[in-house]
Amino acid sequence: TAGAATPIALAAGEERSDITIALRPVPAVRLSGRLVTPDGSAPPPTTIRLAGAAMTDVVTMGLVSGPDHVGLETVSGMSDAGGRFTLLGVPAGDYVLTHANRFLSRAIQQGQPAYWISERVTVGAEDVSDLIVTLRPALRVEGRIEYRSNASTPPPPNPGIVFETPFGDLGQFAAEVTRGTTPTFSTVAAGGQYIARPYDSSGWFVHSVTL
Repeated sequence: TAGAATPIALAAGEERSDITIALRPVPAVRLSGRLVTPDGSAPPPTTIRLAGAAMTDVVTMGLVSGPDHVGLETVSGMSDAGGRFTLLGVPAGDYVLTHANRFLSRAIQQGQPAYWISERVTVGAEDVSDLIVTLRPALRVEGRIEYRSNASTPPPPNPGIVFETPFGDLGQFAAEVTRGTTPTFSTVAAGGQYIARPYDSSGWFVHSVTL
């Protein structure tokens, strides 16, 4: 875990060449199962990822055009047309099985159902087979942006809202904003905790965020 890691101190201009990272082999097993939607049907092929539960305080940076991930990924895979999946090389431990697609709104824009996964899985020394994982429909988040001023300062031309996770990483996804006197926004997201952060405020600052 990040909390149990050994800190490495570096002074300005200092170089370290004595870092030793010891690796040891551990047995790994096969994790297989099936994804199902709330009505019991098979979802479309879905990319999934298995992250160590103890590593959820670690953020891995994604591509510039892609999202960041919370948790150190152990293995990833994809379900087939029947919802079945197999993950190979999984060491013993506690994990969180999640969806790999952080941009759930893209599925909505393409006219497809959007689902999210957050399933805790414990792996031991034996293969895990026939694990049933229920997908959950994406949750809709809607709201409005209000500009309060006694002066005649015009609102910014391109207001926006980014939803971030509380771990301090970069924006996870942006909400689509409808222009107008009182701009509105809407998006879909997986269940969890987020920080709603406005951007492109053009001199305006955030007074409050209410739910």
